[in-house]
Formats: sequence, C-alpha cells, structure tokens
Amino acid sequence: MKDTDVVWAAGFFDGEGHVRISRPCPRKARYSLAIIIGQVDPRPLSYLRALFGGAITSNGPRQRSTHAPAFRWILSGPSAGSFLRAVQPYLRVKDREAAVGIAFAESYGIAPRNVALPQYLTDLRHDLHGQLAVLNRKGADTDATS
Repeated sequence: MKDTDVVWAAGFFDGEGHVRISRPCPRKARYSLAIIIGQVDPRPLSYLRALFGGAITSNGPRQRSTHAPAFRWILSGPSAGSFLRAVQPYLRVKDREAAVGIAFAESYGIAPRNVALPQYLTDLRHDLHGQLAVLNRKGADTDATS
C-alpha cells in the first residue's frame, strides 16, 4: 500500500467516518470496536475495502423516493485497530477518537475468545466506551487549536 493511499484514507475517514465501541448485548460485558464510513457513492468504500478489508453494506430501503441509496464500509475487531494505527498520524479531526479506538484494539488478544474477560479488561473497555461516547456527542466541546 502506498503512503498516498493511507493519507487519502485518513482524510476520507476524518470527514466521513466514525469510531464505534458498542456493547451488542446490554446484559453481557462484551464490547466490540468498529470503523464505519457511510456514503451514497460506493466507489470510495470499495477502495477502502480493497486497501484494508472489511465489508460494504446497504443502509436498507430509502425513506423517500428522493433519497439516494446509502452504503456503509465497516471494519471491525483487530483490523479496525490496524486501520486506526495506519491513519492516526494524518488525522486532524478524529485523532482523539482514533487514540481511544487504538487503546481498545490493544485489549484484543489478551484473553482468549469465548472466555469470560478478566474484570480489569472489562473495566478498561467500559471506560473506553464512555470516553468515546463523550467524544462522539453532538455539539461536544472540542479544542480547535489541537
């Protein structure tokens, strides 16, 4: 992969994407990391998939006949962490969100899959989920000088 591909991906993610740490089942303490970018034009999403992997999904039926179909590129798990590490040096808007996502990704591989996570790891992921929620809040106070 060329440096220009990574720089392009960083700019595209900075403007159109987001980091998500979700908890699929509220009764369980499992969290997962994903990168999501939505677009009506699937071509840049196909390019991201060719560069980094992941999947492209449709956002379902249009709400109105005047709405264009929309698509999402989703990259999850350790691959999401690899993506964030690659683009982080070039981010100008979502650098703090990327740092939280990278911290979460570093928690992968510590405990085997399908085994209860140690409490400290559950606590760490819960804290990172909360940090990201604050950063992703609409109208969140941001430091324009960073």
